[in-house]
Amino acid sequence: MAIRYKILAVDDNEMNLDIMEEILSDDYIVKTAQTGEEAIETVAQFTPDIVLLDIMMPGMDGYQTCEKLREIPSLVDTKIIMVSAKATLPERMKGYEVGADDYLVKPFEEDELMAKVSVYLRLRTTEEISKMKDEFSMAVSHEMRTPLNAVIGFGEYLQESITEDENKELCKAIVKSGKTLLQIVEDILNLSQLEKGSTEISGDELVVDDFLGGFLQDLRDLAESKGLDFQIIKDADVPEAVYADAGRLEQCLVKLIDNAIKFTSEGHVHIKLSLTEKDETPCLRFNIEDTGIGIDEQKKEVVFESFSQADSSACRKYCGTGIGLAIARHLAERLSGTLEHKNNSGGGSVFSLTVPAAVERVNC
Repeated sequence: MAIRYKILAVDDNEMNLDIMEEILSDDYIVKTAQTGEEAIETVAQFTPDIVLLDIMMPGMDGYQTCEKLREIPSLVDTKIIMVSAKATLPERMKGYEVGADDYLVKPFEEDELMAKVSVYLRLRTTEEISKMKDEFSMAVSHEMRTPLNAVIGFGEYLQESITEDENKELCKAIVKSGKTLLQIVEDILNLSQLEKGSTEISGDELVVDDFLGGFLQDLRDLAESKGLDFQIIKDADVPEAVYADAGRLEQCLVKLIDNAIKFTSEGHVHIKLSLTEKDETPCLRFNIEDTGIGIDEQKKEVVFESFSQADSSACRKYCGTGIGLAIARHLAERLSGTLEHKNNSGGGSVFSLTVPAAVERVNC
């Protein structure tokens, strides 16, 4: 059975209400109100998907009514369309300031009214699906953390307690798999927060050599365990210290370097650090260069999308999830930087992360 969306039409002119109700009632559940006060009372029992709101009304006008409606928690996702002959720029701006989503100018055509309603219902549905996806991801991820930590903990205990080599290896595999799955859970949480823009960015002093030495050793060990040449190549003009968000920058670099190591079976992974400028702002550029499988030119943009993979068969082989590069892209954007990819002529990839990095502290 198709969903019948709810519309509340508010206008002090009964004829206008009759026209809107006649146009909309075949497809939607329509209620009407002739004053702002009546509209506020109506939404206590009737939660509309769209409110069609006149501006010039006795008592509480459309602007005041819109402001009151926006204070009601259950209407946070409701779309409000002002319907009025008052359509000058200052009047429209005032409507947007109090919470209106759009304007429909009187006298209106039936087709325009139906089109506006349809567009905003599609928009609301899309927003609701996105919100449900985020809430589901967050809930599932949080619920998975506790049992996964228990699996890892018991696995590590058994690994230390058991003496037989064969069983030790089995316990080691349990711990490794548990940690991999836990990292995926953490990545899903991080991606959800980044997509909502709920991560804070700071600007602390970052001593470049100490910063790189602090987190690259584990990645170096991982690369060398695969027989890869792992090097950090830093230009001479890179300053000793800059101001940047060390935590977010590290998180972004770890994703990029881990990705390079994961998809490289032989050859090298090199991190090349240089100083550059963008719009007269000093920036650090990190080029993560590998001799791995590379990326098909036609699928270069896909790899930065959430849960997307350029080559599903390669990702199965190398245990890719399609999350890491999406996180890196969002982090680069949050750092006011850019993340780009190109293929090496001799094979492999170069991911270029460019982020603003002030040489002197800037007080915001």
